[in-house]
Amino acid sequence: MIYTLTGFMGCGKSSIGREVAKLAADFIDLDDAIVEREGRSIPEIFAAGGEAGFRKIERETLAVLLEEAGTGRHLLLSLGGGTLTDEYSRALVRGHCRCIYLRASIDTLVENLSEGGETDSRPMLAGAMSGAADAEARKQALRERIAAMMAVRGPIYEAAADHIIDIDGRSYDDIAREIMDYFSIPCQGKSQE
Repeated sequence: MIYTLTGFMGCGKSSIGREVAKLAADFIDLDDAIVEREGRSIPEIFAAGGEAGFRKIERETLAVLLEEAGTGRHLLLSLGGGTLTDEYSRALVRGHCRCIYLRASIDTLVENLSEGGETDSRPMLAGAMSGAADAEARKQALRERIAAMMAVRGPIYEAAADHIIDIDGRSYDDIAREIMDYFSIPCQGKSQE
């Protein structure tokens, strides 16, 4: 069975996916697969073809991964924050996967994305904070950008989800175990490192 993690940038899809992979399932991060396939970074892909060019590459990579996934094993696939905004990608996920929406409050997303310069490598947030005079103004600009994007994406995530997990204040390990319990994914002898 193929399971996908969806949610906004900074909700922990990749980190939580790696936690599940330690216990039970194979894990693929769609953004990492795109970078490997294209031989260039996500910001480079956006710079060359804009969002439309990136979504086309993302859609093609998703289709290939789902085709190659096969059956008889548990695969967890972390989607990009905007993957489901593409109608074809949504149809692929609905047709081949069980989808888990990792829902986070705007406060959590701002905090997660503000730590360690997380916005610098995210083209959809690029420029949102340009002109901000100080750290507080940057956070406010980021909050406004996330709120605007979530007004569009939130309903899409919810409609695609087979299960919604609210992540605020929870550890990645706790969320990974909820995913395994909810979908009855057995531990497959993988060690907890």
